[in-house]
Amino acid sequence: MNEGLERIALRAKTEPECRFTALAHHLSGDFLRDTWRRLNRRGAAGVDGVAMAAYEEDLDEHICELVEGLKRHYYHAPDVR
Repeated sequence: MNEGLERIALRAKTEPECRFTALAHHLSGDFLRDTWRRLNRRGAAGVDGVAMAAYEEDLDEHICELVEGLKRHYYHAPDVR
């Protein structure tokens, strides 16, 4: 985890009433790849219907698109079921 995210995690633990905004700039490709490796592989497909195995086939491309979308403020998380 990078230093910025570590500071955010510490603040979230020590100040539970704190609200965070604009955190997307902390999400790098390396962070997202590391997060992907830690995911539960037995999860169901997401709201978009894409299974983990299908997403993983082009993981680097998907992560690059996600990071670019975050940088351009284009990406919006899909609705939660």
